[in-house]
Amino acid sequence: MAKGARYICENCGEDFIQWSGKCPVCGEWNTLKEVRGFDLKSASTLKEEPVFLSLKGCQGLPLKRLSTLEAVDEILGGGIVPGATIVLGGNPGIGKSTLALSIAQKIKETVYVAGEESISQIALRAQRFSERGLFNILFTETTDVISLVDSLAKKPPKLLVVDSIQTLYNAEFPSTPGSLVQVRESALVLQRFAKKTQIAVLMIGHVTKVGEIAGPRTLEHLVDVVLYLEGEKEGNARLLRASKNRFGPTGEVAVFEMTEKGLAVAKDPSFIFLEGRKTSAGRSLSCIFEGQRPFLIEVEALVSKTNFSLPRRTAAGYDLGRLYTLVAVLEERCGMRLMDKDIFLNIVGGFATKDRSLDAAVCLSIASALLDKAPPAELCVFGEVDLLAEVRKPLFFQKRIEAIKRLGFKPYLPLSLKELFQYCFG
Repeated sequence: MAKGARYICENCGEDFIQWSGKCPVCGEWNTLKEVRGFDLKSASTLKEEPVFLSLKGCQGLPLKRLSTLEAVDEILGGGIVPGATIVLGGNPGIGKSTLALSIAQKIKETVYVAGEESISQIALRAQRFSERGLFNILFTETTDVISLVDSLAKKPPKLLVVDSIQTLYNAEFPSTPGSLVQVRESALVLQRFAKKTQIAVLMIGHVTKVGEIAGPRTLEHLVDVVLYLEGEKEGNARLLRASKNRFGPTGEVAVFEMTEKGLAVAKDPSFIFLEGRKTSAGRSLSCIFEGQRPFLIEVEALVSKTNFSLPRRTAAGYDLGRLYTLVAVLEERCGMRLMDKDIFLNIVGGFATKDRSLDAAVCLSIASALLDKAPPAELCVFGEVDLLAEVRKPLFFQKRIEAIKRLGFKPYLPLSLKELFQYCFG
């Protein structure tokens, strides 16, 4: 082994002195990557004497947050906390930079690190925004994280936007920008700098094929807030979800609409997901809850005869394991023959949810596609299906009823799947 070589797991971020096929910490295979010249003695880039403080003088102090977009403030719990570190993740082209630019123009004294695009390229895209708000933003193409924090310490801004964390590098570690070590160490420098100077840091991060932020998992442990921007690039809807938040609730969702002038907050998100809706076999309507907000979404199913010995089950936006369970319930409790059928399930609009109140609509869509009969157009069905094919009442029942009626649909919570199919198909 070369002198100074280490092996770092790209999944959990732990480092080892020798390579192995399986990470001893997280158990993942083929995730250990070699990093040469890595010296643990130099891992601390900011040496300082420890300072011990009492909370007595901090009690009762008002926490003044930075106000951004209204929908983003709701997710963060009232705005950005000074000194907080935030990671904004999402697929390429989903609108991360556009959202970060919208947040930056709402806060005065903002520095924007343009690591992926030149300032002239950002200026072309920023023409859609209000010019008055852009005057408060200072742009830089510097990607040396040590030089960056040294310069900002002289005149600290209120917000630092890094686009993206994969472009920064720390010269004390001999590896290329975007590597596991550089992502972790650059984020560590920014995290310490944010806590020391009370500058809020918003870091944009790429995601992997499985939808997680690229780089070591320790990046998510270092920061205070982790936001994910989701949706289909071809569609107009974008969902901002908080998977981690030390200063507010988690699980909240904000819906944006991609317009010619950038991202705009959707006044009624259900209209976006139901835009162009047509009644046909294999389609049903349901109401789910994300955080404290109800959404009306459409569920599509396609059932076709399989050409293989093992039928396929595919789910987009829905838990695949749950789909297998519901298919088994439909076969054993409702007498449907699905073992020789391929089943494809899709949540319209790129929405992904784990709300089990969608079970009844999933079963209705599969039955509708199998029978080639469309359910009533005005019907909105919801409820969790158990192993006995009975439908259970979900949480926030009354709020779902009110949301469904407000949009002009008929709410329906059946007692069982047999009752549901009898009502829809006779």
